[in-house]
Parts: sequence; C-alpha cells; structure tokens
Amino acid sequence: MRLHFRLATLISLVTLTSIPMAAVDAPLKVAVTPWIGDLGAAVAAEQGLWKKQGIEVQLVNYQGDEDFRAAIRGGVVDFCFDMTAMSVEMIRGNTDLVLYGETDWSNGGDKIVVKGVTAKDLIGGKVGIYDEGSAVNMVLDTWLKREGVDPAKVERQFLETGQLTDAFIAGKLKAILNYDPQAGRAVKDGGGQVAATTADFPGIMPEGIAGKRGIAPERLQKFFTGLLQGVAFMKDPANASAVAAAANAQLFSAEPQKPEEIAEQMASVKFHGPKEIMERNGQGEAGLNAFVEQVQVWSLAHGQTKVDMSDHIDTTALVAAAKALAGK
Repeated sequence: MRLHFRLATLISLVTLTSIPMAAVDAPLKVAVTPWIGDLGAAVAAEQGLWKKQGIEVQLVNYQGDEDFRAAIRGGVVDFCFDMTAMSVEMIRGNTDLVLYGETDWSNGGDKIVVKGVTAKDLIGGKVGIYDEGSAVNMVLDTWLKREGVDPAKVERQFLETGQLTDAFIAGKLKAILNYDPQAGRAVKDGGGQVAATTADFPGIMPEGIAGKRGIAPERLQKFFTGLLQGVAFMKDPANASAVAAAANAQLFSAEPQKPEEIAEQMASVKFHGPKEIMERNGQGEAGLNAFVEQVQVWSLAHGQTKVDMSDHIDTTALVAAAKALAGK
C-alpha cells in the first residue's frame, strides 16, 4: 500500500508539472521623479488602489532627468510621467512611445526665479534651465515676450535641477527656471524673487503619461482607474497625513518634505479630475491635441522637423476610466 501511495503521488506530481501554468503579467513599471505632479501615482501605490484593480504596479524613482529618460528610451519602464512636450520630442528622436493622455499641468510649480535683475537685464546674458527641450523653453519664451524681450537675445544654460539651484545660490546665475522643491530652495536659500510661474500662463506646461505600445486596453484602463482614484484621495483634506507619507515614501525619499511643503507644492499643480480628463483628452482639436500642435510649431521655428503623431496618441483607456468614475 505504501508503494502504491508513493507511486500515485509521483504520478500526480509529474502530471501537475506538465500542465502549463497561466501566464502572470509582470508588474507595470512606472518612472517617476521627485515632482509633486506624480503624487496621484504615489498615493495609488501606497493605498493599494492598483491592487484593488487586480494589477501590480511598481513605481521606479529617478532622481535625475537624464537617468529618467535613459530608462524610457531603453524600455526599462512601461510608463512615465513627463511633460507632454518632452514626450513629443522623444518620439521625434525615434523613441517609440504612445501618449496615453494628459493628467495635469504645472500651475505655478515651475518658477522663473531672479536675483537683482529684470527680464530686460538678461538681454545678452543667460538664464539657467533644467531641460533644453521645448517644454521649458516655451515657458521662458512666453515670459520674455510678455516682458518685451526677444527670446533669441537670451542665452540658456542647462544644468540638472539640483545643480541649477546650487549655481543660483552661489551667485553664478542671476536667473533660473526650475521646479519645486528646487525652485523654492532658490527663493529660500538663495534670496531669489519669483518673476513668473506657470500659473501666469495656464496650460502652458501640460503633463501626462507616455509609454510602451501594445499594453492590453483593459489593463490600461485599470491602471488609469487606480491613478484617478489616487488623485481623488489626495484632494480630500482629511487624507493630508496619508498623502504626505505617500509623497515622501515614493517621490521624496532622498530629501523628505514637511507636510506643509507638500501641501504648498500640491497647490502649484492643476490635477485633472474625471471631468477635466474627458475635456482635455477628447479626440477633437482642443486640449492635448492642440498642445501637441503648439509643440510642433515651436519645433519647426527652431529648426527641427515635424513628427508624425498620428500613431502616437491613444487616450481611449484614460477617457474610459474617467467616464466610468464619473458615472457616464
């Protein structure tokens, strides 16, 4: 009897190992940076909102923009939160990305900080910027034009965001365009004055999700559902403590922020709820599509080629998630 039992057990084990196991989806890897605009994802991760949707999502925090974009180009991550203009430029540079939608825009979080100079004083001089692409330069150009200065007469010096603020504090630069919390540090520790912010030019720096193509539509919708639920959670003042903890755990782990600092930074970003998501990501000529065309116009004016975006925009999953949450 013992022999028969062992033999039967062995046969059962062999049979089980020969049955193909159902494929398990690898976690969706999402690139984030120490920027408050990625807060909805941080909250979704910490509150287990994606797990409730039945998908696994891993946030990968990159401290520098160069490492961040290298990971995207190399296919190390599935999605990234980034300025929409930068995603367009990466597509122009032959990175095969899909714009899955606009989720927010900088609404004061990017600041032009000066010390002892005006815009006109910068003619023949230089402004420090944290990115050389169209997204940052379009903001700077718009401010200079508002102040009556030809943007072509102002030089730009690129430095990583932390180095940029260090250079300002050290007096090596009299004007910079940087984002919080580093922009705030330039004011606090460098004696800078805020000359303008993205809030002065609403919608000038939209941000969103770009990523690999070929991800199953239902999986995409679950991802965006969890993300939008994270945004709704963080907008509730009763959740302020949990939101601050999520921000420091997922975004600011290298340099934790105080709850009041996080609240201040949240106020500098326009986070879209379901209604705004549907308005900004429709298939018409407004919102995301209109901004992409603005980037194309700026790029052509600066000697770059126009990129065919017809196969690089697909907002259907994001809009579907927004409609379901809005009950429409």
